This record gives sequence, structure tokens and C-alpha cells, in this order.
Amino acid sequence: MKQSAFTLLEMLLALAVAAILMLLVIPGIKGMAQQNKQDALCKEMLSLIYFAKNQAETRRQVVTICKSDDQKTCSGDWSDGQLVFVDVENNGTIRDSEQVLLAKQLNTKQGDLYVQFYPSYRDSIKFSPISLDGSDNGTVWYCRKDATMPSWAIRISKVGDASVVYPNKHGQINDSHGHGNSLTCWKSLPATLPATGS
Repeated sequence: MKQSAFTLLEMLLALAVAAILMLLVIPGIKGMAQQNKQDALCKEMLSLIYFAKNQAETRRQVVTICKSDDQKTCSGDWSDGQLVFVDVENNGTIRDSEQVLLAKQLNTKQGDLYVQFYPSYRDSIKFSPISLDGSDNGTVWYCRKDATMPSWAIRISKVGDASVVYPNKHGQINDSHGHGNSLTCWKSLPATLPATGS
């Protein structure tokens, strides 16, 4: 009876092939995991926006989303956390008399959130009970650490509708104001740069 067994050379060759395949597959798996985290963050932010819009319409009051590093006041950076509150004074700042509806800390450990609204720069996202009255259009976008261009953006219209936008063929996302400026990820530079094309 003949026995078949692997020789040492065959085993080493099989291990080498397996190691090469793992080296090729692991970066793809890491990339997929990173993309899944970015997509989950986008969905969470979109959910937060629609929650605030629905609360404004249901309560017939101005509801605002602001950045919050302590989950109690409007402070810090957008990546620290967010508060949704009834904005009785309609000034984007929470006061004792105003009701916090939701405190949230989105998972932005691997990047940063940016917010820009028009017609004037606003450091909060405001939803009016009547969509056309006092709401601004703007953009919320996310950048991975050390990235120069955003991974995704959420454009919010004057009526409070939100849509997700991904980079174009040039890797850019234009701002929602229609100037064609490209959103950037640099905190020390202007938030938008002239676009090179759509």
C-alpha cells in the first residue's frame, strides 16, 4: 500500500502561496471595513438631520443641531458630539429654558466633521417649523484623518431635504451653495476651493 504525504518543500510552497494571498486580500478587507464605517457615520448624521427636521415640524418650533463637546452646551468641534434642541430664542445657542431633545456622539475617531451654511456662516443647523421660513441651505461633510478631500457630504436644502453626495471623478464634492467651490478637509484654510470640474 502506497502512502501519500506532503514533502517539506510542498508544505513550504503552500505556506508561501497562502502568505502572498493574505498580503493581497488584507488591504482590501481593511478598505472595505473603513468604507463601511464611513457609510455608517453618514447614515447616522443623516438620521440626526431628519430627526431635527421632523421635530421642528411636529413641535412647530425651531429645532437646532449644534456641536457639543460636553453633551450639554453648544461648544467644541463637530467631531466631539452633537445636540438637538428646541431653539426657543432662535439663536443657535442652548439656554436653560430650551429643551434638549437628543445628545449624540457620532463615531468620528478616524476623521472630522465639517459644517457650512448659507446665506451667512452659521455654526449650527437650524430647522424651522415651516420649511421655507428661516432655514438655510448648507453642507455637512466628513474627512478621514490626513485627507485633503471629503469622503462624503450631506447637502441640506432650504426646505430641509437632505441628500448624500460622493466625490466626483476628480475626487471633489462641490458646496451646496452653487458657487461650484470644492469642499476641503483643511481646518486652517477656507472650507471651499475653486472647483476643477464636475
